[in-house]
This record gives sequence, structure tokens and C-alpha cells, in this order.
Amino acid sequence: PVKGKLYSTMFNQSFSADGAVCSLKEDKEGRFDLNIDGVSHHSWFRRKKDEFMEALGLPTSRRQNRGLKL
Repeated sequence: PVKGKLYSTMFNQSFSADGAVCSLKEDKEGRFDLNIDGVSHHSWFRRKKDEFMEALGLPTSRRQNRGLKL
């Protein structure tokens, strides 16, 4: 288990991890993906960002690309 802070370049922010389990998984192309608590690091950081925004009382809604409207 990892205890400390993990930095996200996606959000330019550090998030605390207390007891998080990290692992590296190799995909079919030979690239490695970091998994934190059994999910991809992208999903983990997104969830932590949402939790942070909720704690501040800010909306966590993400913009959805709905394409061009004609």
C-alpha cells in the first residue's frame, strides 16, 4: 500500500493516497499502464478531483462534446 501524495500532470495537482494499492500492467503493445486501487490512473485521478471539488462545494459536472449542431 502507498501512503503519501501522487501528482497528476493531467490536473497539475497532488492528491493524497492513504493505503492505495498501485500496480503496473502491460498491454498487448508492450506499454505499461499504472493502476491505482484496481482502476487506471486516469480514472483514479478523475475520481479524486471530483471528490476535491465536492469538498469545496463546486460542481463536478464534466463538459460533454455533443458534436456540431446544424
